[in-house]
Amino acid sequence: MQEPFALDALTAADIHTCWQLSQALRWPHREADWQQFISWAKAHGAALAVRADGQLIGCGLAWQWGDEQGSIGMVIVDNAWQRRGIGKRLFKGLLQALEGRDVMLQATAQGRPLYESLGFAAIGHARQFHGHWQPPVEAGPTSSLATDELTRLLQPQDLPALLAYDQRERGLTRPALLQALLAQMDADERCAVSMDAHGRLCGYGILRRFGRGWVVGPLLADGADRAVALVRLLTQERTGDFVRIDLAAHTRAFPVSHGQAQAQAQAGHDRPSAQDHGHDADILADWLQAHGLALVDQPTTMIRLAAPRSDTDAPAGNGPQNAPQARTATVCALAAQALG
Repeated sequence: MQEPFALDALTAADIHTCWQLSQALRWPHREADWQQFISWAKAHGAALAVRADGQLIGCGLAWQWGDEQGSIGMVIVDNAWQRRGIGKRLFKGLLQALEGRDVMLQATAQGRPLYESLGFAAIGHARQFHGHWQPPVEAGPTSSLATDELTRLLQPQDLPALLAYDQRERGLTRPALLQALLAQMDADERCAVSMDAHGRLCGYGILRRFGRGWVVGPLLADGADRAVALVRLLTQERTGDFVRIDLAAHTRAFPVSHGQAQAQAQAGHDRPSAQDHGHDADILADWLQAHGLALVDQPTTMIRLAAPRSDTDAPAGNGPQNAPQARTATVCALAAQALG
């Protein structure tokens, strides 16, 4: 018996209907956000539509990060068409576009059983904060950074260090996404970096238009003080505006491979402990709430690892030029829940 629905590719003509589907779920995305997400998925991944008699009744996006990673998001099936296996069929189509890759997603309570049935495991919860940005009147400098350390707006010469820092600390191969975000920034959008006394990049964050106002993300920082300094600089002109930030469950998207962990141990590198990560993220969370943002959602961060691979990215030798760099970031905010 022929199915009453079919999978095909999303087109530019579908953007408005995708937005309507997300509005029915009270998701905040603008049509411009959908357009960005779909264009990135078409360039590196898949943008799938579910149609019945030519009508769009569902959609989902998959993004490829390098050759070994991916993420899935913006998966929606019209309420009138649910409980017919459409969501599972759609999700399998997205997984096929990421075959052989480790895959990450942020799951709603409704979607989690499906993802678990397809091999995904929960690793924690992201925390979504939003609200109208209201710095306390008495707020003064609270960062404990030394005076010779600097948080400032991104300069062109910072870009290579930013891309290398992001890949090392977040563990995602996403230079194309970051470069697109930076290239497409409007005049009132911002990217800030944190530098140490030796000129080493120790954090960065991007403020951009999204949803009902602004989003801070992606953001990575070596410690709560740097994260606070970055957010303060990015939001210094946003008092009274609607601001959102999604703190990640972990700074790193996927676990460190056995080879990477072994190489770092041999090189004598210390990594921030899970306790350090949680403590610094909680400090930032408390600071955000003191500035008018509320914790409004905690989607489940889930991953599915591909079959074990050889650690081709492990250092080839023992010399200093091949030694892996220590990971130092303890605070992370998502570019978007869909993107990771």
